[in-house]
Amino acid sequence: MNTMMYVSYCQKTASLGYRGAMDIHVEYEPGLAGEPEPAVVWFGSRRLTVHAILDRWYGSGRSWWKLQTDDGSYVLRRDDDSGSWELAAVPRS
Repeated sequence: MNTMMYVSYCQKTASLGYRGAMDIHVEYEPGLAGEPEPAVVWFGSRRLTVHAILDRWYGSGRSWWKLQTDDGSYVLRRDDDSGSWELAAVPRS
């Protein structure tokens, strides 16, 4: 099975109180109805495979995904107009 993978590049983000900007890159596959579904998240040079999409929700012009990765859970936000991604939250377990 040949699966298409797309990469979306984000601007640097300093969300969640990090002390410096970090590049976030998201590799995604088309999901239901062709919507982008994150498959791999890069925080700088660190690659995290997405094992599961735990939740997703949609707002006005933005979409969110709660992901289970190699390193725990993360919430990513995507701007629907620009296609840019950013780290929205790091849920505590």
